[in-house]
Amino acid sequence: MRLRNLLLATGAVVAAGALALAPAAQASSPTGGPVAAIEVGGAGTNISHAIALTMESAAFTINVYGVPVNITCTAGSAGGAVNGGATGVSPNDGFVLTSMSLTCPSIFPGTTVAMSLACNVGIVFADSNVHNGTNTATDVIDSGASAKISNVDGSLKATDGTGTHCVQMSISDGCTFRIGGAMPAQFDEAATTVAGQDHQHLNLSGTGLQIKSPVGCLGRISNNQAVSVNVVFGVYAADGLIDFTKPTAPTGGDIASIEVGGDGSNTTHATTLGRWSVSATLNVYGVPVNLTCSTASAGGVVHGGTTGVSPNDAITLTSMSLTCPSIFPGTSASFSLACDLGLEFLDDNVHDGTIPGTDTIDGLPGTATVGVVDGSLKATNSAGTHCVQVSISNGCTFRVGGSANAEFDETAQAANRQRLVLSGSGLRVKSPSGCLGAVAADQAISLDATFNVDTADGLIDFQQTP
Repeated sequence: MRLRNLLLATGAVVAAGALALAPAAQASSPTGGPVAAIEVGGAGTNISHAIALTMESAAFTINVYGVPVNITCTAGSAGGAVNGGATGVSPNDGFVLTSMSLTCPSIFPGTTVAMSLACNVGIVFADSNVHNGTNTATDVIDSGASAKISNVDGSLKATDGTGTHCVQMSISDGCTFRIGGAMPAQFDEAATTVAGQDHQHLNLSGTGLQIKSPVGCLGRISNNQAVSVNVVFGVYAADGLIDFTKPTAPTGGDIASIEVGGDGSNTTHATTLGRWSVSATLNVYGVPVNLTCSTASAGGVVHGGTTGVSPNDAITLTSMSLTCPSIFPGTSASFSLACDLGLEFLDDNVHDGTIPGTDTIDGLPGTATVGVVDGSLKATNSAGTHCVQVSISNGCTFRVGGSANAEFDETAQAANRQRLVLSGSGLRVKSPSGCLGAVAADQAISLDATFNVDTADGLIDFQQTP
């Protein structure tokens, strides 16, 4: 059991050479992003698509002579367009309403009210967390009715860019006024079938709209007083379902250079690795034994610029320290390097930058838009020397050679540390001596190690080929 632990420790040393990628919990739904385009019926072209809105419910609250009056409408409709592709992305209007008709009671008993639009009413959607698709079986739909996240958030503008208040109200006793301002809007992408048509929903709820320029209203309402709104429209686009889509991850490329703290010059940068978690499994007398190291660290350099591009090593580990159990009970184990451990990265899909919210960071799923930087830790060097030496106090010695999978997560953690993950079963026991048959030459060591990577000169960034 202790020998297996020792082997694990050896694997951990190798892993220490590479910063282990700590498995992060996957989000309950795919990572969203800002609105990048609007697709209608699966088409993301820059054209407008006609939409028809049918009122499903509508209620307003307005103070009359200072007393709140609730008004519930019985019918209504609106027409307009959805601006497809990038033309509907903020600050542009996603929806434009060009007509509107509501059947509602007047705020004054014994009178009737008529509504019309003096200008187009725009709705801007500037949500930062939308998801692609409208297929309920396969996609994460932006819907408040689902377990996903929420509707697509936006704002309805009843006052246009020229300052015109767009909604005209005329009461039969001669009172007229406009409604302007802006209010929250939400679009629910989930579809319901109404009379054989797929309807989505536009929800308008809250305050922000105001009465403007009342004339002949005898003081019953006043300029700039608030109008509270709670309206739901069914939205039908003959061209198909409306989908607010997030940006696609920028196209990556082969590793062209390595920057450290924004410096891409051909120089080395000191780096240290600290244990996040290190464990290994190997057979001892044919029985799998799991070893967990209590401490692990390593030191070395990052090769900046083009000097760290494959087939060269990006990171070289020149020292290491491990505290791990021995595979033999009652004995102790020590570890040292007979040669430098190399970490080579040969990923064909890396992206420039390490700034969250601006760059596409090569990191763990759930914390970034793309995958980690893939590579390999080499415990056997080009001269055929197996680099990790293991010595047990009972006289058993062996080396650890071979290789392990390496994954580098560029995402900055606490204290600006990044992470390296070492995993797989490519490490091997080499040249065992005095081990009483507990381990055999070339038997596999399975490694699972994660290291914090601390580079004083700044964050490490694998840059793509232009």
